[in-house]
Amino acid sequence: MKVLDFIRSNAIRHDVIKYDESRAAFDLNPSKNTRMGIYFILHGKDILKVGKADGKKGLAGRIQDYRSSGKARLHRDKTAMLIHETMTSKKWKGETLEFYMYTLPEVEMSIYDYKIKLSGARSLEEQLSRQAEKEGHSLALSAQH
Repeated sequence: MKVLDFIRSNAIRHDVIKYDESRAAFDLNPSKNTRMGIYFILHGKDILKVGKADGKKGLAGRIQDYRSSGKARLHRDKTAMLIHETMTSKKWKGETLEFYMYTLPEVEMSIYDYKIKLSGARSLEEQLSRQAEKEGHSLALSAQH
């Protein structure tokens, strides 16, 4: 299955977004989804970003990162710099994007008396990114590209 088909069939469109240059952040609605997952930023049929949200706050935390002002991070955070440079370039300035998210099922495992939560977010994000690149998507907001 092509990555774009996977997104359109399985992920939820969370928001339509624009980049706010003055805040160095996206105008993006918050989310209460604290589950782990994968998110996608699209421009029409082009996938600009495949990312993972496997931290403590899950997708809600990752969305908050994109919503929060990045001005203070611009000189020390490579991802913030990449996003700002890309979204303020002639090609992308003022463009409307779509933000999708795909929630992964929670899986628990016991090792002796320890219960641990497993996440396939990192592995799935890696595979989808590789496939999106092979399919010719720009991945313009991806630092690995």
